Amino acid sequence: MIQKKQKTPLLAVVIFAMNEQDAINATINELLEFIDGLKIDWELILVDDGSHDNTGMIMDAWSDRDHRITSLHHETNMGIGAALKTGFKAARAELVVPLPADGQIPPHEIGTLMDALGHSDIVLASYEKRGDGILRSLLSMGFRTATRLIMGVDPSTHGFYLARSRLISELNPLSDTFMYNIELPVLALKAGKSVSTVTVRPRARKSGESKIFNTRRLGRVIGELVSLRIRHS
Repeated sequence: MIQKKQKTPLLAVVIFAMNEQDAINATINELLEFIDGLKIDWELILVDDGSHDNTGMIMDAWSDRDHRITSLHHETNMGIGAALKTGFKAARAELVVPLPADGQIPPHEIGTLMDALGHSDIVLASYEKRGDGILRSLLSMGFRTATRLIMGVDPSTHGFYLARSRLISELNPLSDTFMYNIELPVLALKAGKSVSTVTVRPRARKSGESKIFNTRRLGRVIGELVSLRIRHS
C-alpha cells in the first residue's frame, strides 16, 4: 500500500519543562485552544528535562491522545538549551517557537510573533514590565546589561522568539543552558540575518519558582556569557 506523504506543519511549539506538574496541563490546554484557532498545520513537542515529579507522565498522556503531540525525555536535567535542542531537532515544521511550561507567557503572544515575522529570519520578544519585585527586576536588568557589555550586541530577548527552522540548523547554537536563548540571536545578528523585535506581556508563574534568575545563579550566568563571547570572538 502506498503511504500518503505527511504534510509539513507550519508551526512547531516546543514546551520545555522540569518539575512543572502543577502548571503544565493548564499551559498545554491554553496553547491548544489558541493554535487550533489559527487554522494551520501544527505540531507540539514536549520535552521533559529530567523531572523528578509527574511532569513526564503528564506529557506522555498528552502524546498518547493526539498524533500531533510528541513527548521526549531527558533522563537527567541537562538544561534549557539542551531541552530546546532536543525539541528543535525533533520538529518538522517550517517555524519553531519555544514556550516555557510554567505559564508565564500567554500562548496568544505566539500570534504577536507570527504577525511580525514577514520576511524576517527570527522575531525576538522582550517583556513589558510586570511587577516582578525589585530583586528580580534588578537581576533581569543586570543580566541584560552584562549581555550588552560582554557580547557587544543587544539581542533584546527574554528567551521567547519565533525562528525559521533552517536558521537554527544553519547557526547551530551549542549552549545547553539558558544561554542558548542568547547565543541564537547573537549568532543571527553577527551573521547579518533579518531580525525583528516585538514586545509581549508576560504574567506571573502558575506555580514554582524561577530556575533562571536568582542570586545563586548570577555569578554562573556572567561566566557563561564570558565563555560564549570567547567561543564566538
